[in-house]
Amino acid sequence: MTTIEEQRTVLRGRIPKHFTTSLDGYLNHGVPLSGVLKLIATNDLQGTFSASFRNTDILAALPDLMVYFLNYVPARAWGSPQVVDSWKGLQGAEE
Repeated sequence: MTTIEEQRTVLRGRIPKHFTTSLDGYLNHGVPLSGVLKLIATNDLQGTFSASFRNTDILAALPDLMVYFLNYVPARAWGSPQVVDSWKGLQGAEE
């Protein structure tokens, strides 16, 4: 049986590094998201798919990105443009 952390590690390994680096900066320090990650985080389904079909790397990563958001991104860090724009990161939340 695998642990949740092992599952998370396997999933992150399937997501291109530039996405996980951006997600880490956003989640930990509130570094603003851009591109498809911001579209996913703000629940912009139409924008997400439009961006994905223009870039096969995004399209290939999209299922894993969605699973990552659903399972490993705190609910208070995504869901609407207002929530995403006001997120200060996990460190910012502790202050």
